[in-house]
Amino acid sequence: MNLLKRYAVKIDLPAEIEYVITSLEKGGFEAYTAGGSVRDFLLKRAVSDYDVTTNAEPCDVHKIFRKCFDTGIKHGTVTVISGKYHVEITTYRVDGDYVAHRKPESVHFSKKLSDDLSRRDFTVNALVYNPNEGILDFFGGTDDIKNKTIRAVGDGEKRFFEDALRIIRAVRFACVLGFEIEPKTFCAMKNNAKYLSDISCERIREEFTKILCAKNLGALAVSAQNGIFDRIFPDIKSIENFEKISRSDGGYCVKWALFIYYMNKNGADEILAKYKFSNAEKHKIKFLINSAEVNFTQNRADIKRFLQKGDIYLNETEIFLTAIGKFYPADIISDIINSCEPYKLCMLKTDGAQIKNYAKKSEDTGKILNYLLDFVIENPHNNTKERLFEKAEKFYDN
Repeated sequence: MNLLKRYAVKIDLPAEIEYVITSLEKGGFEAYTAGGSVRDFLLKRAVSDYDVTTNAEPCDVHKIFRKCFDTGIKHGTVTVISGKYHVEITTYRVDGDYVAHRKPESVHFSKKLSDDLSRRDFTVNALVYNPNEGILDFFGGTDDIKNKTIRAVGDGEKRFFEDALRIIRAVRFACVLGFEIEPKTFCAMKNNAKYLSDISCERIREEFTKILCAKNLGALAVSAQNGIFDRIFPDIKSIENFEKISRSDGGYCVKWALFIYYMNKNGADEILAKYKFSNAEKHKIKFLINSAEVNFTQNRADIKRFLQKGDIYLNETEIFLTAIGKFYPADIISDIINSCEPYKLCMLKTDGAQIKNYAKKSEDTGKILNYLLDFVIENPHNNTKERLFEKAEKFYDN
């Protein structure tokens, strides 16, 4: 039996959120902010999103609010526009059987708050708040927050069998919040890890992006070494020190580049394709990984040829190479850029319209331009129209 605890706490809700709650109450219904907003308030973290749970059904919500639209009507969710907030209002529900270890095949509306909270993933996310009642806690979530613990609601085996994505979410919350996963919950994660292969690659990528950007990857390291992620990242145990990833700065592409580099750098193409990264993300992540193979010397021409391939990623490249302990010629690169030494076609003191006059065949124009670029990379002082035209005339002599 769940023992309800009430905490007479005052959360300073935005007026737009209080309006949603009071409007539902005036309509004769219960209403609470739920989940992450309550958790983050107790952790003194910034709150930006507010979800509301209620015993009002979607048709009731539509009667109460003018600015609303269905966003997950199958699961009882209506989004209400209140000022600058888009508030998801979801009816108390009981989930039916889950399909493919991800989503319930059906849901049944309920009038009991405890029914709705019983289906939640973790105790820290099963807290609700109402301005008149304070915080309501059915599963010990407030104690788990104090003890920095991620614990499944009810039967962990059932929670993770229903929705295997919760396994990754447990690790994400532990990493982002700096919590530890409760032993029974962790055991249930291991027992159900085989179902991770049923989760869409896009959702795995989204969750892992949040994990890799966290400052504490202890839970990821422990989970990886215990084989939890073997189905989705077979080589993850190759990573010996996750701290090198967590200590690095840079955006999520740098984090993914480090993750793949330490895990299986030769499999980067396959990983990036499987997890459906955008073409721009693929290009940046592969460039960073490949930069580890560049033998940076004091030769300015070699460094300029490197810049030619990815000068838009200079900040990320420095962060990446520093993280893996490779030399990055920051001073030389700064001097090249500040001196405006040419290393890209657009930096030549000529263009295709002028150089085509020196081409015997139209397709040779590009070849001549690249020939000239290579020339001025080695001899930047020769980047003048006169000298380039002289060099273009000699293209066919080589």
